[in-house]
Amino acid sequence: MAGFEKFLTRLMVRFPHLTAWLSSLIEVFGGLAILSGLFVSIMAIPLIYTMLVTMLSPIL
Repeated sequence: MAGFEKFLTRLMVRFPHLTAWLSSLIEVFGGLAILSGLFVSIMAIPLIYTMLVTMLSPIL
């Protein structure tokens, strides 16, 4: 987790510690929920958001 936090710091993401934890938890629990077929439409929204931020961070 510390390596990911340092990476977010280098990208100048706000609140890198909180962002690292939140994005990791969203991806783990969102992936498990989608894999099990529960709350697919609900969990798709935060997963889409984290993927868009990840794709667009180096550009912005």
